[in-house]
Amino acid sequence: MPNITTRTVEALEDMVSFFQSRDEMLYVRFAWKKKQRISKLQGSSFRAYVQEFYYNLHQDIPPKAATEAIVDWFKGKCLASPRLDPSVRVKKHLEDTWFNMCDKDWRYLKVNKEGWTLESECPLEVPLVRESSVSSYPEPTPGGDLELLKKHIHYGDEDQWKLLVGFMLSVMRDEKEYPILVISGQQGSGKTTLSDILMTLLDPHGDTPASLPKKESDIGTTARHRHLLAFDNISGLKWDVSDSLCKLSTGLSVSQRSLYTNGELYQYTVTRPVILNGIPNLVNRDDLARRVISLHLDKIPAEKNGKGISQVKRDFLKDNASILGGLLDTLVACHKNVDTIEVPQSKGFTEVARWVEAGAAHLGWEPGEFTRIYNENRLGSSSNLVETNHLARTIMKTLAYLKEQGSPPQFEGTYEQLIQWFCIPSASQYNVDQAVRDKKLPTSYSWRSELLRIRDGLEPLGVKIYGVDKREFRQWRTNDAARLAKVAIQLHNVPNETTS
Repeated sequence: MPNITTRTVEALEDMVSFFQSRDEMLYVRFAWKKKQRISKLQGSSFRAYVQEFYYNLHQDIPPKAATEAIVDWFKGKCLASPRLDPSVRVKKHLEDTWFNMCDKDWRYLKVNKEGWTLESECPLEVPLVRESSVSSYPEPTPGGDLELLKKHIHYGDEDQWKLLVGFMLSVMRDEKEYPILVISGQQGSGKTTLSDILMTLLDPHGDTPASLPKKESDIGTTARHRHLLAFDNISGLKWDVSDSLCKLSTGLSVSQRSLYTNGELYQYTVTRPVILNGIPNLVNRDDLARRVISLHLDKIPAEKNGKGISQVKRDFLKDNASILGGLLDTLVACHKNVDTIEVPQSKGFTEVARWVEAGAAHLGWEPGEFTRIYNENRLGSSSNLVETNHLARTIMKTLAYLKEQGSPPQFEGTYEQLIQWFCIPSASQYNVDQAVRDKKLPTSYSWRSELLRIRDGLEPLGVKIYGVDKREFRQWRTNDAARLAKVAIQLHNVPNETTS
């Protein structure tokens, strides 16, 4: 006769179903207290469910060993289950976008071109997982007003408001590319408050914006538990962290060991929207500039700065349901028009521009208005490259000095000669060798990759960099005798429409 643990497994088998993510994270679906739930197989929620089921079936408290044995038994069945891509807040399925309300009733929001509704269950093909520390959306108000958000935040001018709305709309979708919102401004400009309110509106949690992790694996781990990542009070971005954030916006893949007790590896890929805020401009590389929406906030006037963050947050929560309802109404318009809308050429993420332009008429915006502002913002981020990137600033200063002296504002030679070219005292006014040691300028081994990064950002400013791509050698080499030349930098006339 089967023992008591075996009988419990037999009774449970017909009441649970399993799936695994592509990195072999194991999940279980089960009905508990009349609500369908999804949990990690070895998570606390499923263990509590097993313990309650055991007690109701046998009228006895389950031993710890019995609970562990039941979970381990189901682990084998889970490894043979279908593979799905679980999400922590938003998931697209067919023509619908589903949101996990994360409320006590385990409800979901469904949005499509017909409208938005609250649902008690979601399809099996929509694995929305509830992570720890998550908070609930308020029940949205039908016919809400997104404009109510304006009175609770400091956002700058109307162009910046449109960029902010564009970011919010892009966050509320399940896609393979997300922009990074970079908020800069002096102390007292409301950067942290804006980040906190956006996180509460779009992906509420019990936590406030965190410090930026230093390791790519830590960024990936954080992204697995959040849909929207917000990092606060950043003083600068190191190059490797900037690269990690770039990858996160379009797909960050991380490989890690499964356990410290074995040699197995698993790999997972996450794509997430990000909010960064800090006093300086944080965009110091052109690959990051292509992915960001930049907002600069002036200091809030004293007469308008009478509330603390806690009071601002309490006031916002009173309007949160109506603001969310207005945002969902705009998402309905995006679903309705995204397949038919025609948009101007975008210098950033084309699909982001298309998605936001699909909701423009509902918001009362002119066609193409968001794309124009988005393109200007993208160009501005590239211009800021000269202010924040040491190498780009050095190139611009040296070319300007040569032009003032009546010399040709250009360079052609090896990378070693390029370093010496930057040592023109009247132009650079600092020690290049020291800058290399301080990692403000790259070493000679990494010149090519860094020039590749800043090339597109400098081109709108009239600076052409040739030769970093081997296929360009014959296109720019002007002197057949200069066979050692590896790179060329030239200053051209800047078109008026670019500089305006």
